[in-house]
Amino acid sequence: MTALGELARVRKENLVAEKREPLRPHILTTNELVKKDIPPRKAIVEPWLLESSLGWIFAKRGIGKTWLVMHLAMTLAKGEATFLVYGVPQRRNVLFVDGEMALADLKERFSGLASSQPNNLFLLPSESLFQSSMPLAIDDTSDQEAVLEALATLENEGTPIDLIILDNLSSLRRGVDENDNSQLDSLLSWLISLRHSGYSVLLVHHENKSGGFRGASRIEVPFDYAIQLLEPEKEEAGHHLGAQFNMTFTKLRGKPPDIMETNIRLEVGQRGELEFTYRPRINAPPHIKLLRLLGTRPIRSQREAAEYLGKSVGATNKWLKQLRREGLIGQKDYTPTNAGGVELHRRYPAEFAKVEPEEFPF
Repeated sequence: MTALGELARVRKENLVAEKREPLRPHILTTNELVKKDIPPRKAIVEPWLLESSLGWIFAKRGIGKTWLVMHLAMTLAKGEATFLVYGVPQRRNVLFVDGEMALADLKERFSGLASSQPNNLFLLPSESLFQSSMPLAIDDTSDQEAVLEALATLENEGTPIDLIILDNLSSLRRGVDENDNSQLDSLLSWLISLRHSGYSVLLVHHENKSGGFRGASRIEVPFDYAIQLLEPEKEEAGHHLGAQFNMTFTKLRGKPPDIMETNIRLEVGQRGELEFTYRPRINAPPHIKLLRLLGTRPIRSQREAAEYLGKSVGATNKWLKQLRREGLIGQKDYTPTNAGGVELHRRYPAEFAKVEPEEFPF
């Protein structure tokens, strides 16, 4: 046999040796599938965060992403009935993987969210790993194995993890080009394997300059849901000085929630703990947003209304004319009519009762 023939034989033997098990036993008909006793995935947060799911939250820097996922982790670990406007059926074990915060800041934040801490909210802080010269990189196969070992250890200790929160993608990766689709293979394969192993994973990421998620587009493909946090418009923000954002779903594979957008504020509660206040956000046309402003503030001029809205006087004038054509405000003032009050109650029932025009104080 020639040297070339011997090389070909060795290559063939190596291919046979490395060949995986046959796929045919794993192929089934749809008839066989529907007859299988497969329980539905239970909800961790109803109805969008399920067991064995992948999701992510993205937003611009400093808007409040970490605060929100910390609140989610605390809510689930304590078994509170709701997370914002969404139901929480049962208590869950959570692993929070931090990628960049100081340990003192993590302590301050979690202490601010609850005076008593649960014993099933686990934290893997980046500062401890850096001090041990072991920074975590979730795109590195050895570190992926280390996370799996930690998860197995927690399960053996009697606390199997339901939700893993990774905060955030940029700080938990090691020197790779996040715009290169080809460099995502290891990370995506690992995340999918976590889902197939029964874990739910929530990834925190940054927004790019154009308002989308930062980096290669391929990363979103396997995810079951995506949530974007956006700065509220000026008239919606009001004079609140703390963290405030609108939470909206940009991708959702499963059953959509009744409320797809929520305005969220972080405030100090009566007991001194940090609390999230929220209200459903309605996607209303511009002239209805102006009507909402007129129903809550004593507006005296077009210019004043434009300043509150953060819009031009010309655009505001156009919307005022539309409101008058539809009979929603008075023809010579800025007071909502009875029809305007009915419309406000229909669109914003939590804010406006069904009132007569004289009940508006302006």
